[in-house]
Amino acid sequence: MKKTLAITIIMILIIGVLGGVVNAASARVSASASSVNIGDTVKVTISIGEKAKMIEFSINYDKSKFDYVSASKGKYNQKYSYVNTEGEADTESVTLTFKAKATGTSNFSISNLKVATETQKIPSYPMSNSSVSVTAKEKENTSNNNNNSNNNNNKPSNKPSNKPSNSGNKTNNTNKNDDKAEEPVTEEPIEEEPVEKEPAPNELIKLEDNEDIKTLKDEKTNVIVKARPIALEEDTTLVVNSITNEDEDYKILENILKNIEGTKTYYDLQFMKENNIVNPNGYVTVFLPIPETYNKERLEVYQINEDGTYELIQGEIQGNYYTFTTDKLATYSLVEKPEPVTFEKMIMNSLNDVNILYIIIGVLSFIIIVAIAVIIRLSRKKAKRSK
Repeated sequence: MKKTLAITIIMILIIGVLGGVVNAASARVSASASSVNIGDTVKVTISIGEKAKMIEFSINYDKSKFDYVSASKGKYNQKYSYVNTEGEADTESVTLTFKAKATGTSNFSISNLKVATETQKIPSYPMSNSSVSVTAKEKENTSNNNNNSNNNNNKPSNKPSNKPSNSGNKTNNTNKNDDKAEEPVTEEPIEEEPVEKEPAPNELIKLEDNEDIKTLKDEKTNVIVKARPIALEEDTTLVVNSITNEDEDYKILENILKNIEGTKTYYDLQFMKENNIVNPNGYVTVFLPIPETYNKERLEVYQINEDGTYELIQGEIQGNYYTFTTDKLATYSLVEKPEPVTFEKMIMNSLNDVNILYIIIGVLSFIIIVAIAVIIRLSRKKAKRSK
């Protein structure tokens, strides 16, 4: 009885320890400031609570108020990810920097947090409800202070003077009014309301279309984006990253599309202007180059979203490109699906398997017959000698 009780207590302690290993960590979000001016930056730190060798999460904030600038380590591409390639747990926190661009308040929080430590394999960590409210305010207008200073300098002297005759008073008053400097008038700037441009329609632009069309091409990957002029602002550039199995994000993307069979090629596309990620005004047409080894009759494109979900994108083939329309660039995977197994192919494969089986049976049978013949012959020779 005592032995059973001791074993039970030990099992409870082991379960408690293991449970503590899995649930010990939680994410805490903090900011370097609670109020910043437009154009200033704020650092948002996500503390894990223990050293990790892999961190992944989605950070949620108002993108109309703040722009992402940089990360202390790892990468931020729709979602944040950090992987220590040497497999060592060395990071307890990461810091992301954002730049305020509009007045208002934004809460910074994270979701879909995954962490791998020395003792765990990518569990989902519980997250605290902490978030940070950051208010972006316009810089104070100092024109009113300058005006007040100018007005004080222009005030006439209050020192007493000798009283002249009545007729002289009239003359002096007239001259005084004539000589008085006009106070500067500050005109409030007239703010023109921004004119909303009609968004570009959802239409597929042809590869050969160049009239009244903007064309952006990445020379390294040969990815092309074509758009109506109204869809892209001046000085907008196209940034394309081809994600290969040597990149940290490759395993993450492969895991997201693990249920999609086929050979995959990954591209991450972004529009940039003044070092900020921007979205088009309406729709643009994306041209993904088709590798020479891919069968054009078995192609699909999937868009991988920031939250780790994916969706099939409908498009068509133009020359050596798979093309589709979108109103926001993202990460895409061009997939060559496996060759479908037809009934005829199944029959041929079965026949091939049967033929191989027959050949194996024939060879074995021949060997057995030869062995039996040798045994019989040796037996007869032995029998003759015995006579």
